[in-house]
Amino acid sequence: DDTDRLVCRAALGDPALRGTQRDPNEGLIGRCMRGNSLEDGVEAASIGADVVVGQPPERAVVYAPLSTDGRPYGVIQVTDRLDGAPFNRRDHLLLQIMANLAALAVANVRMAETLVQQEVTARELNLAAEIQRGLLPDDRALLGERRRRRPVRAGLRAAFDEEGTL
Repeated sequence: DDTDRLVCRAALGDPALRGTQRDPNEGLIGRCMRGNSLEDGVEAASIGADVVVGQPPERAVVYAPLSTDGRPYGVIQVTDRLDGAPFNRRDHLLLQIMANLAALAVANVRMAETLVQQEVTARELNLAAEIQRGLLPDDRALLGERRRRRPVRAGLRAAFDEEGTL
């Protein structure tokens, strides 16, 4: 997004989370983003979530940063283990590995999109240069002699000699 908010793009278990937004500078999620480090703790349950009698209104949560080149751009959030136990070192390690793999996948997609755009731009520039070359008069017809044509690449670049010819 072009906003300064973190937007939940996918949610397993609680579909109501999808599309929710969070401030990347507040709470555990903010510490995760600022420190580019895994954060573990307890936070309030989702606003508007169903209240279950006998269940506390909070949840265990772990955030792992999605980052490349040391700059975080998102997080993976995991809440409440199915067995109710607190998150342990093994859970943290597994989540960090998953976050690293996800970050690499996102970086690869972004890089592939950039390469495709560069190829499209190069093709368009080459087509423009070919059209431009087709519009230029033949040097032999102008000068009455055999002279090598200077290649014109993309754009409207041309070199003029002292006589004002290409």
